[in-house]
Amino acid sequence: MSRRLPPTPQTPFILGEVHDIPFRFGREMTPDETIVDVDVQCLSVGTTVDPTPGASVATPHEVQGTQVVQRFSALLAHGRYVVAVTATLSSGRVFIGEALCFVLPVGRLT
Repeated sequence: MSRRLPPTPQTPFILGEVHDIPFRFGREMTPDETIVDVDVQCLSVGTTVDPTPGASVATPHEVQGTQVVQRFSALLAHGRYVVAVTATLSSGRVFIGEALCFVLPVGRLT
């Protein structure tokens, strides 16, 4: 059985920016657990549909202790995304972390 953690809104991205998004699972993990498997999905949500949302998370994730870091590339102006990371632990427990991402056009800060 998996446990979904509350989604984390990200600061809006400017078109063309690339940022690392940390998914922190440490509070939910016991000291003897490690992250043994990770699955990353990117979904396009909202009115501006990205036909290839997976391209925004095309680089490999990194496991850094109790967190997973996924690079996000802002490729479509006005795109809205949910980046979901499913982390399977050495105990067999599964956690799902989500980040909410919005891409602004070049030059717009709000």
